Amino acid sequence: MELVQEIFALYRERGGWFLGLLWDHFLLSGQAILLSGSIGLLLGIFIAQRPRLAPAVMGVCNVLYTIPAISLLGILIPFTGIGNKTAVIALTIYGVMPMVRNTYVGLTTLDPDILEAADGMGSTAMQTLLRVKLPMAAGLSLSACGKPAAAGPVKIATKPMTEQYILGEMLGLILEDAGFQVEITKGIGGGTNNIHPAMEKGEFDLYPEYTSSGWVMVLDHDAVGVDDQEMLAQLKEEYQEKFQMTWVGLYGFNNTFAVAVREETARQYGLTTTSDLAKVAGELNFGGNPDYIERADGFALLADTYGLAFKSVNDIDIGLKYQALQNGDIDVTNAFTTDAQLGNAAAGLVTLEDDLHLQVNYFCSTVVRQDALEQHPGLEDALRKMDGLLSDGEMAHLNYLVEVEGADEKDVARNFLVEKGVLKG
Repeated sequence: MELVQEIFALYRERGGWFLGLLWDHFLLSGQAILLSGSIGLLLGIFIAQRPRLAPAVMGVCNVLYTIPAISLLGILIPFTGIGNKTAVIALTIYGVMPMVRNTYVGLTTLDPDILEAADGMGSTAMQTLLRVKLPMAAGLSLSACGKPAAAGPVKIATKPMTEQYILGEMLGLILEDAGFQVEITKGIGGGTNNIHPAMEKGEFDLYPEYTSSGWVMVLDHDAVGVDDQEMLAQLKEEYQEKFQMTWVGLYGFNNTFAVAVREETARQYGLTTTSDLAKVAGELNFGGNPDYIERADGFALLADTYGLAFKSVNDIDIGLKYQALQNGDIDVTNAFTTDAQLGNAAAGLVTLEDDLHLQVNYFCSTVVRQDALEQHPGLEDALRKMDGLLSDGEMAHLNYLVEVEGADEKDVARNFLVEKGVLKG
């Protein structure tokens, strides 16, 4: 009781000071809302008129939106100093992305019959924009101030890697074929660490995720020794309870750690499993990227688990290790099962079975918000067309087409879906 009285006494004595701070807060917020609203509205109109630029503009806005507040302030302070100006700029940056997205969605999802009627009445493009499009889209745009839009395209996010770009395009093509509008934001910096919080806010509806990534990075569980089916069931249960999200299907491939050798080496020494290496490791040279060799759960754990004592162990840049393997400079290297280089049959490389089950599995699936499934009837059925679609080798080959041969990821995705009969040619 005494503490409460002291607080009230402080407010009475310094009431003017507290009111001044409150007024400063309103001014800062008001300036940021006005600036972000104006910039977001103009950018939204701009990309709605030029849809080819939408992915690039949305991507830049999204990158800025996902920068942590402390980091953003650290970037701004050397240029704008410590004070209200920096706070207004930071708040404006965070407010632009929702406004841009919702303005764009609002303007691109209007009933075409209404727009045709406006044209029929002789309205100019500017008159249609000011008198028809903006008023009708206003409700959706204003939703940026409080909650995610209840209508519009299905918003897909991906991590910053070739494999995810291809998967994002596959999801987009399948959903478009099912009659949905889609909006894909590729390459979210930080991957799971930034996409999951954005999913919680409703910034995205779904994204491709790996089982052990969700298990460890989101739920903070230990993946070692957990049965794959048990993990998936628990992922679905906890994501539903904690985040109102679920996991839909499994794509089939498993992007996990592996050991790779040349086909000729495998034939020469009769290697099919990693355990087979133990008998001949003394005759072979291992080469791997430095971070794998230095990690406690990397090379050291592999060598201890399988009893591997190689002739030599070499640090090799991650971009050069496959070339070194093909050239014979090394005989064994660490890999991911869907690495692009493993998808090139001409390279003559194979992976060895992890017969002691050292590595945890990273099966890929779609994480989707529950409200997105409710707002878009038929969405789950469309997403299940990805179920069992891709083997490790097929995913590696698709990665190879994009990374090595320079093919466009959307073309690669479309061609594969046509080949599999998911889309019509």
